[in-house]
Amino acid sequence: MITIVELLNQRRRALLIQELERQWPGCGAHTKRNQLTKQDDVVWNLLLPKHVDAEIRVYVRGWNAAMDDARRVVAAASPLEGSDIPAAPPTRYGHKPYGPASRRDLAAARAARSGLESLFVDAPGDADA
Repeated sequence: MITIVELLNQRRRALLIQELERQWPGCGAHTKRNQLTKQDDVVWNLLLPKHVDAEIRVYVRGWNAAMDDARRVVAAASPLEGSDIPAAPPTRYGHKPYGPASRRDLAAARAARSGLESLFVDAPGDADA
């Protein structure tokens, strides 16, 4: 299950990349996984002029600070702060347990099972096994 905080972190990176490309078209902003820290870092073209690179660095720092504050607000508002709360209920494609036993027709289930088992009973005189 993905938590609300993880969902916010994933979405913030995508929005930051979009915003960097909107502000500085052609800056080549993208995310790269840092193998040492196991974090996704935002990187951009290293051949940009120094003043543009400095503007992007300040923008990214401000964006990350704002998103960290938003993450803290969401975590503090959570009824079970620090626990692993799913962000959304399971999708309709996930495993669904059966409903309560009172809803099932046990007699119909037994009849269906015996009918299915009767298909696999050897006929008399059939001695292939």
